[in-house]
Amino acid sequence: MHGMHGRMLGFLGDSILVNGTPNAEFSVKSRAYRFRAVNGSNSRIYKLGWDDGTPLTAIGTDGGLLEKPVTLPYIMLASGERVDLWLDFSGRSVGSKLVMYSLPFEGAMPPMIGKKRLGKKSVAKQMGGGMRGGMGGGMMAGGLGQGDKFAIATFKVVEKVSDSPALPKTLVPFQRLTERDVDNKSQPIPIGISMKPMRPMLNGKSFAMNRVLDFERVALGSTKKIKIFHDHGSMKMDDDKKSGSRYFCESLFWASQPKQAAKT
Repeated sequence: MHGMHGRMLGFLGDSILVNGTPNAEFSVKSRAYRFRAVNGSNSRIYKLGWDDGTPLTAIGTDGGLLEKPVTLPYIMLASGERVDLWLDFSGRSVGSKLVMYSLPFEGAMPPMIGKKRLGKKSVAKQMGGGMRGGMGGGMMAGGLGQGDKFAIATFKVVEKVSDSPALPKTLVPFQRLTERDVDNKSQPIPIGISMKPMRPMLNGKSFAMNRVLDFERVALGSTKKIKIFHDHGSMKMDDDKKSGSRYFCESLFWASQPKQAAKT
């Protein structure tokens, strides 16, 4: 990684690997499978979808199984995100192939870059060799831009079978959290997002794996309310008072894993 823009936007390579293999191909039977995917790219966002438009059915995410299966035309995966897919090849003939693509999308990059994505026209070439240590040598050095369309893996039906597992209508029970379940209703834990020149901040600090502020610590097994907001002004986190701030999101989270999720 070289240059300011490369550090800001992330490096995108020119080869897509699945389980360490380029041009990955899976041999499957004419039945359903549970397919577990994790985005192991450190900067790339994937828009998973089939080449023939067949919808995708998700049965789990990072937190475990979903309450019910969800069927969507495509599924977005950011870095580190996971999804459990129910891939059903029932009724497909032997020898047929289905290709999983990352479908094209826009909006994930700054406008100047988004309009000139690689795969349409090379930004690195447009901006000249002098940028090789900056934007050209960082994110733009590879051959696949953020949001370009490309194949991820091919699934080939190699055997016809008559039996296939059925997809349950309900997967696991969920506990729906409300403000009645939290112990800090009037004092939510703040997560203030701000930006110094070329440096994003959380609660007035740069991110570090070993840095946890006192008010960010929660008791194991407790349920807390969090307020996520864009901090426009100064933050006095010592007394939990914020000036010049605008809240845009509230959420609840478990400080520990729910029992039903642990069992699955």
